[in-house]
Amino acid sequence: MDAPHRHEDITFQLIDECYNDFKEKDFENFALRTDFKECVRSYAIVAILGPVSSGKSTLLNHLFNTRFQTMDDSKRGSQATLGIWMSRCPDVRPFTLVMDVEGSDCGQIRGNTSFEKQSALFTLLVADIVLINMWCKDIGREHAANKPLLRTIFQQAMKEFMKKPRKITLMFVVRDEIESRKSSLEEILREDLMEIWASAIPSSSTNLQLQDYFEVKFIFLPNYEEREEGFKLKVTELKEKFIIPALKHIDDKAKHRASMFPALAQEIWSDILGNKDLDVPKYEILVSIARCEKIKNDHFNSFKKNKLLRTLRKVAYYRPVPNFGEEVDSFLNTCVSKYDEEASFYDESVVKEKREQLIQECLQHVEHIYIGMVKDWRLTSLKGFMDAIDKCTDGNNRVIIVEDHTRCWLNKFDEGCEAFRAREAKWDSWKERAKLEMQMKNYASAKQEDRPGFVVKELYEPTIKKELSSWLSFTVCDDPRVPRWSRIREEFKSLVEKALPQLDTALSYFGMNDEDRKKLTDGLGEYAKNVAITKFREESDRAKSHLINKLSKHLEYDDDSSPQNPETALPTLVSRCVQLLAVLAVARWEEGDEDDDGVLTTLKAAVDGQKIALEDLDSNAWEKVRPSATLITPIKCSQLIKELREEMEKISARMMERFQASKTNAERKVTRLMAYHHQTAPLEVQPSKTLITHITSTEMMKGVMVEARKNANCAIEGMNSRTQIFIKNNPFLTGAVLALLIAVWGVIYSRSTHHMLE
Repeated sequence: MDAPHRHEDITFQLIDECYNDFKEKDFENFALRTDFKECVRSYAIVAILGPVSSGKSTLLNHLFNTRFQTMDDSKRGSQATLGIWMSRCPDVRPFTLVMDVEGSDCGQIRGNTSFEKQSALFTLLVADIVLINMWCKDIGREHAANKPLLRTIFQQAMKEFMKKPRKITLMFVVRDEIESRKSSLEEILREDLMEIWASAIPSSSTNLQLQDYFEVKFIFLPNYEEREEGFKLKVTELKEKFIIPALKHIDDKAKHRASMFPALAQEIWSDILGNKDLDVPKYEILVSIARCEKIKNDHFNSFKKNKLLRTLRKVAYYRPVPNFGEEVDSFLNTCVSKYDEEASFYDESVVKEKREQLIQECLQHVEHIYIGMVKDWRLTSLKGFMDAIDKCTDGNNRVIIVEDHTRCWLNKFDEGCEAFRAREAKWDSWKERAKLEMQMKNYASAKQEDRPGFVVKELYEPTIKKELSSWLSFTVCDDPRVPRWSRIREEFKSLVEKALPQLDTALSYFGMNDEDRKKLTDGLGEYAKNVAITKFREESDRAKSHLINKLSKHLEYDDDSSPQNPETALPTLVSRCVQLLAVLAVARWEEGDEDDDGVLTTLKAAVDGQKIALEDLDSNAWEKVRPSATLITPIKCSQLIKELREEMEKISARMMERFQASKTNAERKVTRLMAYHHQTAPLEVQPSKTLITHITSTEMMKGVMVEARKNANCAIEGMNSRTQIFIKNNPFLTGAVLALLIAVWGVIYSRSTHHMLE
């Protein structure tokens, strides 16, 4: 905008919006031509803020007789003011500088919202009166009413005001007002302003009051184009009633000398440009960050739910998977490719950053599997090395042979770990490698009689610990069967009995006698029992988590992933939770221990709310239970039952909501089916009759299948022995013939419903 430079109308651009350039020379020239510096301290500064194309320049021109460029009516929606422009009010005393500030939402149009925050803060720091121009329809709205902008500006301005207190006048000028709504709109504005103020001031300074720093006024103006005369009258009233009195009450003593103001204003602007709290990214960057973050999260969740990956994880838990790295790379490449495809429209730097985050999050998700496989591979490598050393009979070259086998098995270990590692992963195996090297060295240097103990400690104990931990976790968390101590003891015994013969066979290679072998195998059995006891105590400490997980996992959906009716599903699952709590509460590892000892009975009664049972739980010891066997005290169980009830109510409410929604959805589908059938079926066929026919036919088919099964049984009983032998020897053939007969019958009886089912 090329403003004319006349003595009576000197308007110039103070700050350039593109380069943030403060035009000090133009300001100095303005000050000389208007005798501004001769005012000493008797001057005032008025500024206006507000949305783009909201009539800010028009209002200033009518209010102060300035000549700021206004929007071209033929280009509705265009932007007149860019940056910050300054002029003077020729007919008001004291000397009044007027600043026309770029629209507050221009940043979104230009793609950078930093300037609107910087210019608004500059306005608050230098102006004595700030007009905030806004549309009537935008009151109460978050962004249209500039709430975020005001919040940020208040936060930054307060930092300066607390250093050097000053009070300014805020005049909210509401455009296109409706007379009947003035009082309610003013009330909404006051509430919004107080809310913004409360969120802007520091939490440690709650005693700061808005009125201590701002004098707030609300002015309502009619629509300029529709009621031009009324608008001009209101503007004159605004000037005489609010502006001139406010200008007269400005404290001149608190102001800087006019000759110093241009340099001071430039210094303030430089400080604002250095304020990183206002340096926000471009609008496109913000959109890219939000969208790419969502795309990244979506694909990370898909990566976690990948069925093939889950299967791979299960396999890797029990044994090393040689091509684990390749498989992970394949899943990861698919995931990242889909991310790249969806995110290709956004900012390149943001896409790249979120892409890297996606890769790292996916790799972190499977890193623990890699660590577990490396540990297993170390044990496998150690066993291979031990077997090779045990077969060594050349005592003269033993040192060289040990070095060769050490190098060989370390190389195999490195190759295996490399195959486990994903291409872009930064996983390392140096700790396990160092441990393997130390174990091989210790084994090679150990005496003959020390090797059996080494085998037990380094090879069998870690293996049995892993198997027992996995088994107990499954028993407590995932086993669908009703938990019972008798079964736990049997399964524990079975696991240990599988390991002990293997150890006994391994020890026999050392030439040990039966008594020594028995000591080591018995020791491993005792170790296994201690591991199981310790692990089970840990699971008991997490009883609350296990109970709630069992509720939410098995209660909300049935086996077909359909919402369950809580009224029918709750009792069964609550019973299972109570049985699990009884198992976790008391350890029964000894063969003579009973499954219950009254604990389960007491807990069931307590869940049902029986007073006697609740009183029994108000204790720190169970009746007829050894203190050493108590894992969860009765009083703790009482607390867990209370928490379980609360969780049941929450889950039950969610279940009922989903169940009703599912039921409503099913009814809606039936209604649509009926409507569709009514449109497509012949006129003589009634939908209700056809549907009844379909249901009746279905029931008849069920009945005939039952009857056919009975007849088949009778026929089998009446057949001679040779035929019976044939059927017993060929059950699948017999079943296939019967199924074929029933299917043929079904086709015949279902023709009546063929049209509807289509």
